[in-house]
Amino acid sequence: MDSQTVSQEDIQHFVGKNRDYYLRTWTHLAQPSKIIKWNWAAFLLGPIWLAYRKELWPALAITLVYLLAEYFEQAELDLVLSLAFGLFGNYYYLNQAAKKIMRTKAQNVESEVQQEAIAKLGGTSAIGVLIMIVVLILFSTGTINGHEVSLLQSLFPR
Repeated sequence: MDSQTVSQEDIQHFVGKNRDYYLRTWTHLAQPSKIIKWNWAAFLLGPIWLAYRKELWPALAITLVYLLAEYFEQAELDLVLSLAFGLFGNYYYLNQAAKKIMRTKAQNVESEVQQEAIAKLGGTSAIGVLIMIVVLILFSTGTINGHEVSLLQSLFPR
């Protein structure tokens, strides 16, 4: 991230909760050739973490990949995706934050309005998390009376 274009103040406004963690992490990632910084929340929660960080469309797209992996019984893909989230989630979030901040700054509005816009674009989303939980529940596989049940398999039987 170019410190001339995105300031620490911009990052603080964008991130909201856990801003200190992301400031430290993104400072590490700003070093040349650094793209890996482990994120336990991203590893354990994957798409839910993305939705929490207001990245709902990417979260839904990744959820589709998880569901397809489940449908085609490719469990190892789940582990690969989780590892990718853990290893590269912070880097992805940094790039998305920088793009959104730069787009907002390009509008050349007053500083106070700009900081409010940056804060609104970033932060967290309880609604995004709720949407992801509902999607995951609807499309997850469960067992009822010894029978495997899944909305996805009901829609697309094998």
